[in-house]
Amino acid sequence: MAKQTWKHFQAGTVEELYDRNLMLNNCDNSGVKDEMLRVVQIGLLCTQENPSLRPTMSKVLQMLQKKEEHLPAPTSPPFTDEKTMELNDTCEDPSHPLNSGAFASLASITHSSFYPR
Repeated sequence: MAKQTWKHFQAGTVEELYDRNLMLNNCDNSGVKDEMLRVVQIGLLCTQENPSLRPTMSKVLQMLQKKEEHLPAPTSPPFTDEKTMELNDTCEDPSHPLNSGAFASLASITHSSFYPR
């Protein structure tokens, strides 16, 4: 869904994503369309590939409440490149487990038991 939304956002055709039933009563109200576009843009900001670019929940609430506040342009969500299906943001730290060259599993398992009093 994020991929489809991103494509419509890039093409300027976000209104094609809207539920037609919602638009029946508000088709002449450009304020409703602007508000819906804003919500879509905020959603795309929340799905950006690089987590450091994603807004915090408090910032999201602020963006939703302050309609006059300028929103930054979102970057593409992850996995939008169908050819590679890889994340573009890679960790450059050689000590990072995924960059060590060894393909060892990082998974671990824990077990918790709960007993009634």
